[in-house]
Amino acid sequence: MSSLKYWIWLSTRTGFGVARAKQLIEHFGTPDKVYGACQKDYNEVGGIKPEGIMQLMLKDLTGSNNILSECTRLGYRIITFQDSEYPERLRNIYDPPLVLYIRGNLPYIDDEAVVGVVGTRNCTPYGVKTS
Repeated sequence: MSSLKYWIWLSTRTGFGVARAKQLIEHFGTPDKVYGACQKDYNEVGGIKPEGIMQLMLKDLTGSNNILSECTRLGYRIITFQDSEYPERLRNIYDPPLVLYIRGNLPYIDDEAVVGVVGTRNCTPYGVKTS
């Protein structure tokens, strides 16, 4: 579970997309090694804009730990892009999420027709009330 905080940290960085985050993971090996890298290491990866490097240099894990605590409190499961349970169909879309937050059961979607419900980053008061 401790590595989840680094997945969450990486998934909440702005300034680059999932493709760049996946490139970082491929380069460094794991999200915790991405977290532990320095600016010089990020520059060596190439293609990361200054805004993205600034985000990567923000090493505070408070937000990630808060998300983990809330997921535990609410009974959410967290699945990362590298987990075997991560759906292949989703893994192969243009911009797949690094992290899935699951409430309830994850249906086997790789062979069946499915409908996904995607939440918003800035939930309205009505959305908060009905969740």
